[in-house]
Amino acid sequence: MIDILNLVSDELGGGTEFVSSLMKFYIHLLSNNEISSRGISKYLSSDLAKGKAQKRISLKGRHVTEELIQLKEITNINTTTDLIKSVVLKINDDVLVNKKESMIKQLKKKMKVSTVAFNHVNIKNRLHMI
Repeated sequence: MIDILNLVSDELGGGTEFVSSLMKFYIHLLSNNEISSRGISKYLSSDLAKGKAQKRISLKGRHVTEELIQLKEITNINTTTDLIKSVVLKINDDVLVNKKESMIKQLKKKMKVSTVAFNHVNIKNRLHMI
């Protein structure tokens, strides 16, 4: 799953540091019904979802936890692991498979904001080290 997220991030012109923001953004959109979560469980029957996870995705934050709980209720997906798989495969479908231009545009905008914030924190941290 992490390889898919890395490919999506690359497709959007970002690096691996964007993966967490990408996931959080999609979870937010799905849990608040800004994009439809209906049918997201269909991804669990795909071959991509059947593979065993070898890497973990770290998603921290109170809002993310709340939104994951809400999304589990909406989708009737019981485990967080299955929910994360479904979200990753939804992202794959939207960006790499179907190339939904409106979503790609929205994600690129989000990526730019995240990149600016990430760079600002890095510069600030480097200045404290000097």
